[in-house]
Amino acid sequence: PEFGPQGRLDLVPLPHPFLDFVYYPFERIGMFKEWGLAGGIASLVLLAPALWFGGRGVNWRGLTRSLSPLGWTALAFLAFYVVSRALAFKLFVPDRYVQYPVNLLYALLLAACAASAVARLGRGPRLGAALLALALLLGALRLNGVSLYDYSSQAPLYAAVEAATPKDAVIAGHPETMDNVMTFAHRNAYATFELAHPWSRGYWVEFEKRLDAFFAAYYARDEAAVIDFARRSGVDFLLVEPDRLAPAALSKSAFFEPFGSRIRQLTQAGGGFAVLGGGFTRVELPQGAFLIDLRPLKAAGEGS
Repeated sequence: PEFGPQGRLDLVPLPHPFLDFVYYPFERIGMFKEWGLAGGIASLVLLAPALWFGGRGVNWRGLTRSLSPLGWTALAFLAFYVVSRALAFKLFVPDRYVQYPVNLLYALLLAACAASAVARLGRGPRLGAALLALALLLGALRLNGVSLYDYSSQAPLYAAVEAATPKDAVIAGHPETMDNVMTFAHRNAYATFELAHPWSRGYWVEFEKRLDAFFAAYYARDEAAVIDFARRSGVDFLLVEPDRLAPAALSKSAFFEPFGSRIRQLTQAGGGFAVLGGGFTRVELPQGAFLIDLRPLKAAGEGS
């Protein structure tokens, strides 16, 4: 299930090579991502005549000779791609071996066509420099304030976790939140989404147990499950986000498969969630979240 459509890595069935070598690269090469796929296609269509005009003037034989060192690298990546598809799940994700070399190849070819188009117009370096300066200016204006990911919405939460816990604390929480708690609050995380990687079998056997143990405690109806988790896991604090326990959140997939199905089984039973009860020592946090201090429960377990 981890490798199916609802899993951690959507690999089964393996995509057609056409997607890896043509569709996906040009999907990324197309400009103006904020306009969606249509914007990317339109940008390439508008550029196509100029690139065709330039391509007719490229010294392809000389270009091939100058790129021959990259050619051997490309063959190596291609070999890895073929073997990784033939021995699925033995090597890493097949498209990871070609996505960067293929995108680089297309970028070089498009650049060669663009440079040739400028040269064929007889304007030489001046027009090229002007176009480059214009692209830099427009690109800077367009990308001002744009980020790949924006984590600022939960910045108060991360700061509060850092202030409320000792530096050596181990914190358990929803893995997607714990990625950023580990990064921005500088605390050890029991399990995170980015580290929940099923590729290495021996590693995954242990990490799957860790995820199962956390979810069993997080979505438990009985406080005994939380206490047992505290004593067995070595975790110091449990980060609880009530929004993730609300019906609206539970109606969606709470995590990738097979954990999504397991969480649905845990949440089908009636009654309230144990972590939302009043039987534990809480540390209130911003945005309705709170920490459960598991250290007294651990100490009680060690004493008994």
